[in-house]
Amino acid sequence: MLLMFFFVFLYAGISSVRWGSRACPESVRSQTTSPDGAWVASVTSAICGNDWMTNVVGGVDLIHSGGSGKPITILGVSTTSDDSEYPRVAWEGSTALKIIIRHASFLKVLHRTVPGVTIGIELESRDAKEQAIFAKKMYDAE
Repeated sequence: MLLMFFFVFLYAGISSVRWGSRACPESVRSQTTSPDGAWVASVTSAICGNDWMTNVVGGVDLIHSGGSGKPITILGVSTTSDDSEYPRVAWEGSTALKIIIRHASFLKVLHRTVPGVTIGIELESRDAKEQAIFAKKMYDAE
């Protein structure tokens, strides 16, 4: 039951993280600008909780640095407050963003493509079970 509740929360609220009727505090943990300065990728943290549990969601947002438009949430993954659990991002060119995640168990990918940017998502874990979960979630996100 608790896992089902978590999935509903993760699916429904990553881009505008909410817990019940309250917004969850969200902060930017790090930002990386594309080599040409046109895009900014942000790793975010949202901490949501109530009397029964606390959830930490690490996310990746992408925004055009021209200042117009809203950030596009690429993905969210359940994490802890440990820095090593958060997604890592790196630009591999002016229009190629690589995102590395540590595990895929509670991963929700919202956007695999953004006009003008190629997004590659990689799983750090080589565990066969994690790889199978990751492959399914990448297929479901297409």
